[in-house]
Amino acid sequence: MQYAACGAPNVYSDVAGVHNMHNVQAVDANIRHTWLLALTAGMAVGAFPSKWSEEARAIFKKAVDFHYAMVPYSYSAGMKSYETGFPYTLTPMSIAFPNDEQAVGFENFQWMIGESVLAAPLLKSYKNGEKDVYLPEGIWFDWETGEKFTGPITLENYEIPLRKVPCFIGGNGIVLLRKENSGELFARVYEVEKKAVSDFYTLEDGTKYTIEVVKTDPEKVSVQNVTAGDMISFENKRGFVEFPVTEGQSYKLK
Repeated sequence: MQYAACGAPNVYSDVAGVHNMHNVQAVDANIRHTWLLALTAGMAVGAFPSKWSEEARAIFKKAVDFHYAMVPYSYSAGMKSYETGFPYTLTPMSIAFPNDEQAVGFENFQWMIGESVLAAPLLKSYKNGEKDVYLPEGIWFDWETGEKFTGPITLENYEIPLRKVPCFIGGNGIVLLRKENSGELFARVYEVEKKAVSDFYTLEDGTKYTIEVVKTDPEKVSVQNVTAGDMISFENKRGFVEFPVTEGQSYKLK
């Protein structure tokens, strides 16, 4: 947090299981740490968890896959950090919400990634499987369940099971992801009821393109590829619209 606040936001927290990956007594701790790494700019793994159960390895892989899926979004946050000096890849709550006394003074580990993702990994007393989560003003969605909340609100003793993606979507409500097997890009635009424009960057040469949201009413929304001039198909899911993205081409929801 301190590194990020000082303008070096591309940080990560050591290596998952670097010393104790083969210690079956430390499986839960290693998985919690892996979720933490999945929500930072960098991720490294010490060794293959050969002694873990199939279930534990599946959860571990889910965290790694999540980090892989988030690369287009987190890379773009890194590019914006480079251009502006603002710590987009890991924004402490005190910087993201400086006028919100609850956000600034909240003691549990939380931070913003880019303009839409609030990371809330369970680190303190992780064996309880729950923590207090603070959501600032606006609309927020639980990534895993799709449950909708209106902030400011503190979710007391909020359950974060070992296999759950520990983050929420709010802010601009725009997330760019890639598929695990094919690497194809797709966007999720959540119904946060606000106009927004988010910049993204091609992974190869850093060319900037945008996703603009004018309206996300699921009954009326349409999605246009602005670069190509075509209307494109999309899916309405719980709390968000999802559609395929061609890297480097801009889109508008209206």
